[in-house]
Amino acid sequence: MLMRTAISFGLCLALAAQSEPDPAIQRMLNTATPVLQGTPREQTMNRSLLNDRLSNWDFVTTIPVPNGQPSLPARPGPPISLTRLQHKIPGSAKKAYAKGGNHLRAGKLDLAVEAFQRAVALDPGYVNAYCDLGVTYMRLERGPEAAAAFQRAVALAPEMSSLHANLGWALMVLGRSSEAEASARQALRLANDNPAAHRLLGHVLAAGGPEVHAEAFEHFEAALQIIASRADQARTK
Repeated sequence: MLMRTAISFGLCLALAAQSEPDPAIQRMLNTATPVLQGTPREQTMNRSLLNDRLSNWDFVTTIPVPNGQPSLPARPGPPISLTRLQHKIPGSAKKAYAKGGNHLRAGKLDLAVEAFQRAVALDPGYVNAYCDLGVTYMRLERGPEAAAAFQRAVALAPEMSSLHANLGWALMVLGRSSEAEASARQALRLANDNPAAHRLLGHVLAAGGPEVHAEAFEHFEAALQIIASRADQARTK
């Protein structure tokens, strides 16, 4: 069985603001002070707690999923290639994709897979469908298939940091640490404010030798600080 990892959902392309602070974000904010204080041993333990608190940021999907998932302020997305701008998604593929989203929200993962598979069969260039297919595979602990779906999404939209981070998480679960690190670093090159990518890189480095543990902690802290900053922005809107 694949390594158990917390998998939940945000918004992949446009993160919407809420008038009230999200409870998940508030819990993360409450973690900030102890993480940065205490003896080295206490800090290590607090970072482990932080790691758990940041678990809501592992994977991102284009489908809004309910039940208290984090919601952040909208911000500009990455540049979109001319090919993607010119790409027209057939109506039949959109319908299959929407059906997959409904199944995903309802927790009917096998049906969601079937619908997303149909969407990409109807439109092999459907980035969002590959992204959500990969996320659904991860929830089903079908890591190799998830990685393949994310790889296809990355090939279609290499400018999207979130897709590289998703691929990196799948690769890490499969034990392909060096590839996961490469995906995380590419995600951060594209968007250094991607908290999921910082956390992913923290995980990968934490599994290495003591010489890279300091860098791992830096990335865990960066993830928390980004989330805290966006929560502050949400409260001031």
